[in-house]
Amino acid sequence: MREAGAMKIIGICNGKGGVGKTTTGRHLIYAAIERSLRTLAVDLDPQGNLTKSMLYMKLVAQAGPTVVGSALSWEHMGLPDVMPSASAHLLYQSEQPVEPMKIIDGVSMIGATPELADVLTWPLDSALVARESLKKLTAGFDLCVIDTPPTMSNLVLGGLICSQYIVLPTDLSIDSMTGLLETSLKLELVQQEWNPDLELIGVLLNKVNPRRADDLSMRTTVRNVFDGAVLDDELQDRAGVRLTSFHPVWKYRRGESDRRAAREMQAVCTTIFDRVGL
Repeated sequence: MREAGAMKIIGICNGKGGVGKTTTGRHLIYAAIERSLRTLAVDLDPQGNLTKSMLYMKLVAQAGPTVVGSALSWEHMGLPDVMPSASAHLLYQSEQPVEPMKIIDGVSMIGATPELADVLTWPLDSALVARESLKKLTAGFDLCVIDTPPTMSNLVLGGLICSQYIVLPTDLSIDSMTGLLETSLKLELVQQEWNPDLELIGVLLNKVNPRRADDLSMRTTVRNVFDGAVLDDELQDRAGVRLTSFHPVWKYRRGESDRRAAREMQAVCTTIFDRVGL
């Protein structure tokens, strides 16, 4: 039995890149802000895309949205650095405590830094250390969102062991299905060996094209294979969702496609929050 009012920890995981893990994590954070939930973002992916989104949020809060301008990449925006004490690799060791970095009021982050890649070579037991490190932060937050890398490693294992709930985003390509199946097996292993209370919120279908016969066929197959574990809410393949590194998809609704994308993403966030009691 989980303690009422304690921080809810949601991990976003799939052993395939480009399926919407970071986009899903970002939007859970955006939705949490609108619900006034004290939120901790944890980025366990050495690529650091969630980290960059959070640093951009901090930059806008300090300097205004015009900072984007004509910047060619994240690196050209002048993003602030992750504070050394907020580096995610510190979760995996016990010598130095990790201290979340404030992004805006109500949102803090444990971010990806170059040192996070070192964890890939650390002993498997370091994933258990990460869980204990995160437990020490429970009192300060209502929600923790963990983004994980696509490559199966002790970074992913740490994310699964730390989490109370898991969302598995996937598109409907055969490569993504392979990643989804591998991740589901890893999830079962973690439940059996280290985290028996870990709950699967569901498989989130992303980039669905209802006009494509292959997508419709694969969607049916996934729902049959996962037998009730696939969320009813899904995200269709819309341009608006691909342009949400800087803001939630529901912030700017320029056309019907954007409005539909907004409704779909809001429904997904609402479903996930309802499942975890937020």
